[in-house]
Amino acid sequence: MSRLISCLIALIAVVSPGPATAADAVTEFKVLASIQPLAVLARDLLGDSGRVETLLPPGASPHHFALRVSDMRRLRGAHLVVWVGPELERFLSKPMADIAPGKSLSLADLDALQWPVAGMGSHYGSGRDPHIWLNPRNGMVMVKAMAAQFTRLRPAAAADIAQRAERLLRQLSQLHSDVGRRLMALEDKRFLVYHDGYGHFVQAYGLQQAGFVTDLVDRRPGAGHLHQLQQSVAGAGCLLVDSAHLGTQARRLSARLQLPLIELEPYGRDSDTYVQLIGRLVDAFHTCLNVVDTADQT
Repeated sequence: MSRLISCLIALIAVVSPGPATAADAVTEFKVLASIQPLAVLARDLLGDSGRVETLLPPGASPHHFALRVSDMRRLRGAHLVVWVGPELERFLSKPMADIAPGKSLSLADLDALQWPVAGMGSHYGSGRDPHIWLNPRNGMVMVKAMAAQFTRLRPAAAADIAQRAERLLRQLSQLHSDVGRRLMALEDKRFLVYHDGYGHFVQAYGLQQAGFVTDLVDRRPGAGHLHQLQQSVAGAGCLLVDSAHLGTQARRLSARLQLPLIELEPYGRDSDTYVQLIGRLVDAFHTCLNVVDTADQT
């Protein structure tokens, strides 16, 4: 796999001299990532070969974000804008239409991504769960795509990017194996999520999601749906809630369903690496389901 990545990146550098010349002529190659999980992968790939900024500030949700004038300047000033796509960052749909071809990368369009299927307590099926980074195998797909784009735009750094890509791919492959091992004890235990945005993580590791409170973060659950939840959550360990939505409504629902409330951070913290982001998710699921994580004892 490493030889294939190196050859692909080298080939892109050779056949794409036009855009690369403009990027290499500037002092600093600038990448703007929409959310923190994409930014941390991009930084690991670029190293000192460029600067990666995150569009959304820490704690902000892409579901409710509104662009400021300064954000528009950052979009126009970046050599490459990396985002998931309009399924997640709807606020970027119109601005991205004005970005020049070759200066944006929509990761949701990558053919090799793995998508969760309908069922298992999730509504996604006809639509798509845009939280693609929550499956480390998708993280590997995204790394390959970003490495190719960075090399096309910054061919002088091709060797360094290829080396970093190979190292990062090995890390993500090991991460996937480690997470699978840590979550094996949870495969027959049920839980409830507030926002139905964890299908990539849940199905990648065979977890048992009993249901969800809402499929859209700005939609309140109806009385009929809440009644169905009360009938279906028997034996569930907890209610998992995004940190951005940990408010009065979630706390009231937790009390109504008699389930402990456990916080998740799907976008990570400002200083998190990708491995730390995924690790926090694993920790939260162990806390939710009250299972001792034997991996932490070795």
